[in-house]
Amino acid sequence: MPRKEATAEELLARAKANGYERGAHREKDSIRDANRHVEKTKKNQDRFLRLYAKFMVLQAKEDCLKSGTPIPDEAAFTDTVRESCLGKGAPAPDIETVKDFLRFYIATSRGMLDHRSTVDSVNTYAEWFFAGFTRVTGTPTDKEERSEVFNWVRRTLTKEGVIVNKRKPKHLFGKEDLTEILVTLWTKDDLIFIHEQNRVQFTFIFHVYCWTGARLGAFFTGGLRYKDLELVMKRLPGGGWTLIYKIDQRWVKNNRDPDNISFGAAGREHAKLLYNDGALLLAMAIADEALFGFNSMEDLWRQEIPQGEDEVSLRWNESVEDLPILRKATMKDGVTKEPMTKAAFLGIYQSSLKNAGYLCGTSIHAIRRYLGKMVDERYTETERSQHITQSDPRIFGQSYVANCSSVDGQAAFLGEAAQHDHINYFQGLRKFREKGLPNRLPAKIEASLGQDSNLLELKNKVQQLEADENADPCEISTAKSKVREYFRSLKAKTLQQYKQDWVRNRRDWKVTTRGKEPAKDVNRTDFTQSLFLVVPERGRLAKMMASDEPLTEGEMRQAMQDLYSLCVRDYTVLYRPGEEPIDGACPVKCCRLKMESLTKRQRNTHIHECQRRELASTLEQLQSDLHYCYQCFGWFPAEIWDNHCQSHLSSITSKRCGSIIYCNTVISPVYCPFCLGDAKLPASLRWQSWVRDRNSWTHLEAHIEGSHWPSSCPHPLCDLQLNDKESFYFHLSDIHNLCRGQHTKEHNPGQDKGLVNQKRKRQGGDTHNGKRQKVTEGAPQTDIITSSSETSTTLDSWTVKSPSPSSIFTETVTDFKNSTISPNLTLLSPIRLSTGGDHNGDNFPSLLEFRTVNDEDESTGISVVDLTEDKPSTYDNWLSQYTTISSSACSSIKGDSDYDDNKSLFDLTPGKSHPSLEAKAPSIDYSRVKPNKRSGIKLRLNPPKPPTPKILLRVKPSEQASPRKRCDPVKKNGGGARTPVPTIKKSRRKRCT
Repeated sequence: MPRKEATAEELLARAKANGYERGAHREKDSIRDANRHVEKTKKNQDRFLRLYAKFMVLQAKEDCLKSGTPIPDEAAFTDTVRESCLGKGAPAPDIETVKDFLRFYIATSRGMLDHRSTVDSVNTYAEWFFAGFTRVTGTPTDKEERSEVFNWVRRTLTKEGVIVNKRKPKHLFGKEDLTEILVTLWTKDDLIFIHEQNRVQFTFIFHVYCWTGARLGAFFTGGLRYKDLELVMKRLPGGGWTLIYKIDQRWVKNNRDPDNISFGAAGREHAKLLYNDGALLLAMAIADEALFGFNSMEDLWRQEIPQGEDEVSLRWNESVEDLPILRKATMKDGVTKEPMTKAAFLGIYQSSLKNAGYLCGTSIHAIRRYLGKMVDERYTETERSQHITQSDPRIFGQSYVANCSSVDGQAAFLGEAAQHDHINYFQGLRKFREKGLPNRLPAKIEASLGQDSNLLELKNKVQQLEADENADPCEISTAKSKVREYFRSLKAKTLQQYKQDWVRNRRDWKVTTRGKEPAKDVNRTDFTQSLFLVVPERGRLAKMMASDEPLTEGEMRQAMQDLYSLCVRDYTVLYRPGEEPIDGACPVKCCRLKMESLTKRQRNTHIHECQRRELASTLEQLQSDLHYCYQCFGWFPAEIWDNHCQSHLSSITSKRCGSIIYCNTVISPVYCPFCLGDAKLPASLRWQSWVRDRNSWTHLEAHIEGSHWPSSCPHPLCDLQLNDKESFYFHLSDIHNLCRGQHTKEHNPGQDKGLVNQKRKRQGGDTHNGKRQKVTEGAPQTDIITSSSETSTTLDSWTVKSPSPSSIFTETVTDFKNSTISPNLTLLSPIRLSTGGDHNGDNFPSLLEFRTVNDEDESTGISVVDLTEDKPSTYDNWLSQYTTISSSACSSIKGDSDYDDNKSLFDLTPGKSHPSLEAKAPSIDYSRVKPNKRSGIKLRLNPPKPPTPKILLRVKPSEQASPRKRCDPVKKNGGGARTPVPTIKKSRRKRCT
């Protein structure tokens, strides 16, 4: 039965129900070519039209000045001129005005390829002007006049020398370049911080760019999301399965409906990990819990293709379909839900190019150009146009062809088989690559930049503004910004020129030496080699990425598991092996402090110190007799430390002496090149280290001041002859990676204690850092006052050191296998520990065991510890005196801690002991103290807030105390105190605070 035709009234009612209103859009629809241009093009047009409006305003003002006509209102005048030249229905400007405007633009611009603008850029701006003018005003421009302007730019302005007909060279980014970039990314030290998630993401998407030839914005404009990929497991002929996938490009050029129109390209796994984007994709998907039915890598290994079928289609969980695959990842916030930015991708790409030794950078279009060439040789024009989404043959011939011809003319003329190796060299980027190309200026050249006349002039202006009390703060800030921008620009230009000169000299050197001498380039794997020890999966991946051999099934699965581990690891704080927090708390059983209560820089320090105190208490040794090795990441007792240091000294392979800090963790400390090369010193002194470069400079200065010039570098792997002290400073920075700028600081008296500590180190005393830690809310800060002299009986020469804000504890047990000790600690073997901040495991204050103190007693602030001197008379004499400690000497960095236990110390009068002090002074188990050559008395107290007046402290010991007796801890009981009594040695038990 035929379908009944609807009446006119029925159709009108249906249309109105769907929102139709007759004539409602007549005015809007009258505009022709309303959506001819995409938003990006419209923005470019509007930007150039604004410049045209300013040009017309300047011309109108000049006409008013010539005619003597006053300008009553600046804003109204500007609006009037703009409306007259760009308002609706405004007449098109004559050709003379257009040409004059283009000359104005050329005079106000600066080219990127040359100091002058290029023909192509000027004609592009002219095209934006004509199209934008018609779009805004509705007035069409004459086609012949447009053609005249384009030809005038190309011919007349070029002949006049106003512009230059210069284009950016077109090179091809090929397979060899891809290999160099990715191997460099995974095996060499990064020039910028690259989050491991970004490293995995970049490798994956860079593969996709190479396989698809996509434009840069294809995967960053709206973000590449899981719903844009389709995954399938395909049966392999020999058994097992491999992954194939299809990726949809939605953000293709001129695609106005990305939600419904996409352009697909297929991909597959590869036997070499370096090119296996399927493995990278699966690792990221499992880490994001994106695949339905798969929660771990083991679930993937157990998956099989059903009998009689060849494929298994996978699907995404609905909750992640719109989740970006490439996401923003930072050290501060970790992996976020935001898409990875185009700037982050380009930053990794450009830094990897520089790191691989390429003198010049290149765009992603070089990849697209190379793929277009290779596809054009193997497929039809239609297939090529579909794959690279470029349908115009004219454009392909102009923009997708390298500057060098692809034809082997010699072979064609002689009728021989064509060879293309020599052609690929000149078409590609290999000619711009030089191994060992430096990526930073030598310290001497960088220091000379400070004498640039323009830079000095800008700095003087800043100083003048700062000296002027009436200066505007915004003006001062702007002046400082100009100084920074100019210095950054000056440094970049100087570095580029230095690179060009270096490449020329290196190639000349190859000729003069006839290629028979190996180059001595700076090692650029010190950081990665240290990181591989902390993150072993990174080391395994680097080795497999650099391998040119196909991986076995087991090796590929191991690589995928390692990739998964990199994606799920937390990099806000990178803990060293075996020292990760347990349930977010310190792993030491006596502490269990939540890491959230500490800053990220303090967390490693806290665990490091807790583990050291626990191990020292377990072994009944001084903490200074335990030494930490940053190569093995473990603690070693004094009796085997010297031999252990010798083993490392015998296998030195790096010239680096500077520290390496990664994700708030010190993974390699500072070493002294003088000590490393001094074979007369004990191995333990040669291998001594500091956690911060700045803390080592006092020690280095002592060596440098005692050197005679000219002299050779003292490092065992370096024999460079240096003429003077200044050249040695630059050498330390360039070759040995010691922190720049430290030697320029004037030596201050406060640094003398470092020399004293170094002298004590050579005499068997302990050395420690001089920087005090910040006080963190939620964790009380504790200061250690330690004598700087073995015979000192006053506090005149005492200095204040600040350990971590962790609690001090002790464990007096003899059996190191006791269940009360953290399970990670093992006697006479490396104990895995983490550290951070400014404290070194080998350079930390000596602290003995502390007795239990009531944690509820907030006024407990003084304890006498470490009575290692076998001279009771000295000790008694000191206790019989009043000791004056300046509050400034006990101040912390912040100075406003809520845990200031000295608040309770009031009204201390000479000749009298304070009751609370007598009650709260913890007694000492002298039987636990072993004789030690180190002398001195150490106090533990929390610093008062400055500017608190001077505090008088007196500690009155019990008359019954003796080196062989101990006093039980005092508890709060109405202000009274128990009388210390001698005790009999019992089974040791755990005691901690």
